[in-house]
Amino acid sequence: MRKGLVVLGVLLIISGAVLASIGNSSPTTRVVPERVADVSSDAYTKNWNVSGFLKENDRMVVELRLGGDWAYGQFEPDPEGSGTALLAVYVDILDPPSYNSTTKFEVLYAARNPEYGSGPPLALWKVNVLEPSPGLNTSSLLDVNSTTYAGIGGITQYTGMYTVNVRSLYPPREEPPSYIGIYKGVRVTDEPNNLSLPAGATVAVIGAVTSIFGLRASKPRGSSLRRKKT
Repeated sequence: MRKGLVVLGVLLIISGAVLASIGNSSPTTRVVPERVADVSSDAYTKNWNVSGFLKENDRMVVELRLGGDWAYGQFEPDPEGSGTALLAVYVDILDPPSYNSTTKFEVLYAARNPEYGSGPPLALWKVNVLEPSPGLNTSSLLDVNSTTYAGIGGITQYTGMYTVNVRSLYPPREEPPSYIGIYKGVRVTDEPNNLSLPAGATVAVIGAVTSIFGLRASKPRGSSLRRKKT
């Protein structure tokens, strides 16, 4: 029992130290997507574009989902000779109307090769910038190793309404994308748990007291036998 108190006390001290360190840690910052504007299409509604308000230096990213007939029909062979069958989707990002400029993207989707078994009918192959504009800095999405882009978007250079327009597909398709979304990256700071520091200190103190009590209780006591009077 006495040894158990010592062990329990040590465990409480360790637990308290861990809690205190969590409460004393530095804040961490991460970037999360925040939806600015989006639009969906179905059998009754056909949407090829969407607009959203962005401020200068916002990190803009466009989410594009496949249309209902994009995975079917004709495809074009990869001009680089990879043997991949491609569908090209041409997406324009229009700067706020007063600037009258447009960034033009080419989004290439690769058709699934039946020889490779199951998989998505279309997979993103690469994203190219065909024509830059002053209103959008796309270099933040450039993969310098492959000279392609990680997505559609960039850092906005103006404040105002930006419009994403799916201009055309090649080979042609009848259906629009099922979803177009404009998102921006927002920095979020995760503060440490302020309650962890006092809680950790309290647990550590309890652990220390328990250990001291256990150690004292485990010491042998001196003899107190009294001689009987004769």
